[in-house]
Amino acid sequence: MRVWQMELRVLAFLSQDAALISVLSNDGRSDVFMELARKLFDIPDGDTVPPTQRTHAKLFVYGMLYGAGDQRLAGSLGIELEQARHVAAQFYAAYPGVNAFLDHVQSAAKLQVSAVLCCCVGGTQRRGSLVCDPVTLVCVDASCAEVRHNAGWTPATH
Repeated sequence: MRVWQMELRVLAFLSQDAALISVLSNDGRSDVFMELARKLFDIPDGDTVPPTQRTHAKLFVYGMLYGAGDQRLAGSLGIELEQARHVAAQFYAAYPGVNAFLDHVQSAAKLQVSAVLCCCVGGTQRRGSLVCDPVTLVCVDASCAEVRHNAGWTPATH
């Protein structure tokens, strides 16, 4: 069995956002990304969603799910940074449960960042993709830059 929009469905489940659950529970009556585009780009229900807006909605949602910040989203969508911030604000306003869930995850990450990442003792070391910072005594997997950024944690310059 193939499940469409798996990541988006997991987000809806975890956040318990009623509006997002409703969009995903349409039983195929409408295209999920067209419905999301309507919210993100203020397209009235009776109007046609341009294919580029649907694509932008899809790029935004998956970019957001995988931790892309406003700058990266702007680049992916080919729009200005302020426009990307507006699109993000539209999404979070339309789906407040998602916003609350992500805020909760980020707050938990700030509190537990040192527990999630492995501790190191000694000087600064680089082993593969791990960077050990003696100031914070935390090993950081270099591929988790967005997690570090979202948690408000900045490693020392190496």
